[in-house]
Amino acid sequence: MIPKRVRRAVLLSFLFHGLLVLATRYRTSFDAYTHMFFADHYRLDWWSLWEPRWYTGFEINSYPPLVHQAIGLLSHLIGVEAAFALVFLTVLTAFPLGVYAFSRIFTGPATAGYAALGSAFLPSIYLSAHTFGQLPTLAGTLLALFAGAAFARYLRTGERLSGALAVALIAVVMASHHGTLLFLPWLLLAIVLHLRISQNMEWRSLIIRVSLFTVFATLVALVVVWPFWGWGLGQELQTPIDHPSRHNFLTDPFAIITFFLPMYGPLMVLIPFALWFIGLRHRRGLGIAFLGLFLFGLGGTTALPRWVFGSGWEWLTYDRFALWASIFLLPYLGMLLIPLRRFLPRLLSLTINLVSSPIRQTRLERLFEYPNIRIRQVASMVAFGLLGLTSLITGTAQTIFHVQPPQVDMQPIVKYLEEEGRWQWRYLTFGFGNQLAYLSRLTTATTIDGSYHTARNLPELRKSGIAQIDTAFWTPVGVGALDPILERAQEHGVRWGFVHRSEYIPVLVRNGWSRITILKNGVQVWQNSNRSLPQPAQPVSSNQLAEFLWGVLPLLALALTAGLAGLQFRPLATRGALLRIHTFAIALLPLGLTFWYFRTLAELGTDRIYFTYDHALFFLSDALALIAVLAWALQRFFLPRQTDSRSSGGLAGILQSPGIWLIGLGLLASLSMLWSLDRQVSLYVGLHLWLAIALFFSLFDRPQVWRAVAYGFCAALGLQIVIGFWQFGVQSTDFLNPLELIWPKATNPEVIGAIIVEALGVRFLRVYGTLPHPNLLGGWIVVYLIGPVWLFLRNKNVSGWFAVLFSLGLMLLVLTFSRGAWIGLAVAGLVILLKRRLLDRKRLILLSLAGIIGLVAILSLTRPLIVTRLGATSAPTEAYSVITRLALIDYAVEIIQEQPWLGVGAGGFMLALERITAPGLPIEPVHNLALLVISDLGLGGALMLIGLAIVILIGIRHARTPAGVISSAALAGLLATSLFDHYLWTLAPGRLLLGLMLGLWAAQVRQKIE
Repeated sequence: MIPKRVRRAVLLSFLFHGLLVLATRYRTSFDAYTHMFFADHYRLDWWSLWEPRWYTGFEINSYPPLVHQAIGLLSHLIGVEAAFALVFLTVLTAFPLGVYAFSRIFTGPATAGYAALGSAFLPSIYLSAHTFGQLPTLAGTLLALFAGAAFARYLRTGERLSGALAVALIAVVMASHHGTLLFLPWLLLAIVLHLRISQNMEWRSLIIRVSLFTVFATLVALVVVWPFWGWGLGQELQTPIDHPSRHNFLTDPFAIITFFLPMYGPLMVLIPFALWFIGLRHRRGLGIAFLGLFLFGLGGTTALPRWVFGSGWEWLTYDRFALWASIFLLPYLGMLLIPLRRFLPRLLSLTINLVSSPIRQTRLERLFEYPNIRIRQVASMVAFGLLGLTSLITGTAQTIFHVQPPQVDMQPIVKYLEEEGRWQWRYLTFGFGNQLAYLSRLTTATTIDGSYHTARNLPELRKSGIAQIDTAFWTPVGVGALDPILERAQEHGVRWGFVHRSEYIPVLVRNGWSRITILKNGVQVWQNSNRSLPQPAQPVSSNQLAEFLWGVLPLLALALTAGLAGLQFRPLATRGALLRIHTFAIALLPLGLTFWYFRTLAELGTDRIYFTYDHALFFLSDALALIAVLAWALQRFFLPRQTDSRSSGGLAGILQSPGIWLIGLGLLASLSMLWSLDRQVSLYVGLHLWLAIALFFSLFDRPQVWRAVAYGFCAALGLQIVIGFWQFGVQSTDFLNPLELIWPKATNPEVIGAIIVEALGVRFLRVYGTLPHPNLLGGWIVVYLIGPVWLFLRNKNVSGWFAVLFSLGLMLLVLTFSRGAWIGLAVAGLVILLKRRLLDRKRLILLSLAGIIGLVAILSLTRPLIVTRLGATSAPTEAYSVITRLALIDYAVEIIQEQPWLGVGAGGFMLALERITAPGLPIEPVHNLALLVISDLGLGGALMLIGLAIVILIGIRHARTPAGVISSAALAGLLATSLFDHYLWTLAPGRLLLGLMLGLWAAQVRQKIE
């Protein structure tokens, strides 16, 4: 429960900051437009790490992405600027919560409540937000405060949920802003010292927990933004750019006016008390951390930054240290305000008693009726009133002192660049300030300038000593620093110059520029007489895995953090939400498995091997499975559960669990990296196999999701029926082009490579649905048919439409002309027949009749084609298919004989096949799951398959519920198809389909197995 005083602080923070945000004060700040520009990059191209609009192109992974990605996502709904304002206000409004959580580590609730109130009026936050526009810094700081609170709770209690939350928050901190890394050591130091010194926490427990946290926090901090660290390792320091926060405050009045007085405001009176408190044992940790941050916040006033950072000290700015130090002062505000509120009423009473006249005493007592309440309110109002007034002045300083140029109407410039192809040349602005980033967001034209000088790569800019070409006038070196840059501007295709201040005109004239016109907004347009059309900026290199993880990991870390926080503070509600997410994702998975949208993580193979077999790909179905697994795992491992009193039956019981054999298979696949023909391929296959195994366990743990999955099967099957019948009718897949699917490609019976069946000299296109191959569609249908079957047999009040769907599904299965799927269907039907006594007899008869009617209808229409597929004719296509499959079996036996013990490594069959086949021969997997697994994993893989097969046979035999029988039938049918195809092992969606089916089946027969 949030205390009343903290709720007031949140409301006040929302009102005060909201007023400034509503007035769009951020437009005149230094960095707001820069952050909008970064967000616009993610709006336009989420996965790209290359931004071409500044510096002839720069790497966007030079800045942690989370805040910009959040704005970019929201911008699709409300626009970039509105999204920025919303995220901006959300962060500022939440600061009292973070300060309260942080202060509670060191003080009681009342003191922490006053600290939270102080944060609503803290001048340094207003300065950083509304004058500097440092949204990512503030977001990272806020999250770091929450991380500190979770870390302290973990150290005190050892709860794994608190530890996991603290680690997750560190990941989100690093994904928000890299500079916050300089704050974390001081924050954690204060907490550790406080717990050890003030609360006498045992050394051993403290060291163990701190060590564990440090290891995991370091790991997630490196992983969540590892492309940023990779970029940073290749950087060299630029010529230092002057910044007043590095000046000596004792000799530079401007520095102290800008980076000291508005940072602390009235809180300066607390600095001596904070330093004095260092001598008190129970305040020493907080005091030492404050002292360190305070000294760094003085910039070049002390030698400390030079000693600590060496030559790199001139590249840092130190106002952020003052921001963090001011936050550390807030607990002291509460510590002093509480005794002050108690002392003032006593002082007033003493003053009244000293008055000699009884009449005057009576008048004063009447005047100060209920003196304790009134005087305490006055004390609080004075303290927070001074803070609030200082903060409002600080927050509007950019307007009062005109720290940025006046607002420029950008539309005339944008229109000018769009006309006559002028956007093909690069441009420069002179005197726009941070509005350069605003212009860059509105036009496709590019510039060699920019507002994030850390990432620029042009040598003349890196050596210039100025932050921007546009703002050179306001720097100590002046516009004269632009000569070396303008002399080489033609090499970069710079043609246009937009001048907003006349001070730049002499340097332009000096370098051969001429004025063309003046736009409606008063901006002069200048042209470079020496120019050449620039080539489009291209990234130095492309790392597909880095692009994918950069677009996924920060948001994934945020989602996990939100889940862990919910489990910490609202466990029951959060558990329910996570289980609903799991159910919803599992219900969507059947649809996801039919649409093979994907991103390439790594290109691992050779030209002879089709890329799906050896490239690392991340499919839409993988995303759904990952969401389901994470939602299940969060509530499963971080909340207490009732102990299952049922015995596992010892070793025999463990061996009868399908999970143990799947884990063994996953371990073998992962270990096979050690001897694999390609370690990267085995790594990818092993990791994806673990995802399928985790999906299995999430379903095994929640048998109640069966109904939701059944509806998902029905939806996916219905969609494939519509598409499949249309494909067979028009004998083409062209109509799927608007879906932008890579598979199936636009094809018809006459296209070379089309999967066809031939009869009487006529070629017919087999049905693909939305899948890459008709055999895949056939296997999918064998599984998906259990949806309408279960819903029709299980529920007495369901519509007969499920029987119709089942009948149409059987007809579509015939049109795939997949012999393996036909065998799978026969096996599934056999299981149903053997277990028919456990099902509703009347409904089973009705369902069988519906199926028979559909089969008879489709068989009568396609009899010649079916005869061909059954081998009754000598069609060349059928003969080639049989010969190829037999040859692959021979190759598989040869590979197994060469590597019988360990195999060639997970996913290595194709690589081994490439080595032993002549050039030009087709390379594809052997169409048998068992041979593939044994080829890849050797004898160990064979043992795992045998164990799993025995467990499945036992489970099918003991199935006693309708759901158990139906799922057993579908699993048996799917495994039967695997004897004639390979996709359950070689393709990622196939592995997930197997994990999904195994999990659903095991959950229904679980009690019988136990």
